[in-house]
Parts: sequence; structure tokens; C-alpha cells
Amino acid sequence: MKKKSKNIWRIFFSSKIVVLVGLVLLVIVSAALVKELIRKHKINEEIAQVRYKIERLEKRNKDLTASIEYFSTDSYKEIQARQSLNFQKEGEKAVAISTPAKPNTDTESEITEKFENEVDERSNAKKWWDYFFKSKE
Repeated sequence: MKKKSKNIWRIFFSSKIVVLVGLVLLVIVSAALVKELIRKHKINEEIAQVRYKIERLEKRNKDLTASIEYFSTDSYKEIQARQSLNFQKEGEKAVAISTPAKPNTDTESEITEKFENEVDERSNAKKWWDYFFKSKE
């Protein structure tokens, strides 16, 4: 009986259909495994991106907190009052020095003349011909 059962199993596993079914199952399981590995890799990349964003936002938050602290100091308020509102302490004299603006000496007709002198009278085909075939010196 043992020999018969061994022969049945040997015949069963040596059958081409069983080998083919085994290979198909192996391919299906391998494909599922590869798909899962790819999904895991994408998730890990997303986690890394989110961590990077968190770090950037925490740094920005620290910078903004430091700015808020600086803006609430008396020295900043004093500087802004002096610059924006022209405030001064008692006993101080404020002096404003300004440079005169350089007037634009070109009149509208002079500007129009400059552009009219730069107009190229050649036809478009001639311009292209010169662009491609004329020697550049």
C-alpha cells in the first residue's frame, strides 16, 4: 500500500498539468508580492515628503515666532515711529535730506523719432534670407 501511495504522489507531481498550475500560482503570488512592495515604496516616499514639509513648516513657524517677538519690542516700535511717522525724541532735531529727481529731457517727438529711425524697411522674406545666408562679420 505504501508503494502504491508513493507512486500516486510521484505520478501526481510529475504530471505536466500540476507543474503548469504550480508555475501559474507562483507567478500570481510573485506579482502580488511585487505590487505590494511597490505600494510600500510609494507610501514610504510620501511619508518622507510629509516629514520634509513638517520640518519646513516648523522652521517657518519658528521664524515667524521670532519675527513676532521682534516686532513687539519697544526698539522696533521706536524705529518704525521714527521712520514712518517722523517721530522724534524730546530735544532731537530731525533733518531730511533729499536728492532732486532727474527730469526726463526726452520729449514725445524725440522718442518717436528714435523709434522711427530704427525701423527696418526690408521685406520679411529678405530679413529671413539675410538671417540664414548672409555672413556675419
